[in-house]
Amino acid sequence: MLLMNQIKQICGALFLSSVLAACGGGGGGGSAPPSGGGGTTPPPPTTVTKNFTVSVSEIDVSQTSTGESVVVDASGVTASGTVEVTQ
Repeated sequence: MLLMNQIKQICGALFLSSVLAACGGGGGGGSAPPSGGGGTTPPPPTTVTKNFTVSVSEIDVSQTSTGESVVVDASGVTASGTVEVTQ
């Protein structure tokens, strides 16, 4: 009985997925989009710049064969940079 319920759920999900895929989800349709002028000009792109720094505070390492801890000095592991995003 459990297998039959699972098959019903799978078939139901496949049916709903195929119905949603068939409709396309394209919106209203109906009329053609306007052609020619009358549109608005998009705003100019905006650029944002951010500086960042990443540092490692702790590393937990152990040997695979023995399981013993390995001491790792992570005090000098840092990096910094700049990210620039234009939207």
